[in-house]
Amino acid sequence: MRVLATRAALLLGILASACEPPAQFAGVSGHPGKRGIDGGLDGAVPPPPGPVGLTVTVEGNGRVYSPYFDCSRSCTAMVPAGVSFEVHAQADSASALVGWTGACRDAAGCHIAVDGDAQIGVVFGPAAH
Repeated sequence: MRVLATRAALLLGILASACEPPAQFAGVSGHPGKRGIDGGLDGAVPPPPGPVGLTVTVEGNGRVYSPYFDCSRSCTAMVPAGVSFEVHAQADSASALVGWTGACRDAAGCHIAVDGDAQIGVVFGPAAH
């Protein structure tokens, strides 16, 4: 009987300690343990940035494209902020790529990541014969 009473006391002690709040929340104000959708404590992680506007200017005959847009004339596209991606220029059969302007200026190709509204441009000219 004495062994049974000792085991019961031990079990009650374990159960009582399991019901106490964890020490990690001792200094947290507000509702301890309330978690946001991201798994962290509410307000701990800012929301991801939204899309930004990218103005694409096309001079001459050709097209400019990426995973986020395909423009044969000047256009505006919404792209994810901070995402890095390649922009390609393709001249038509009678034209050639002359160069880039804006965010891609002085580049042989265009690889960009925009954190705010930006502008890129492509200039196509007559193909050399």
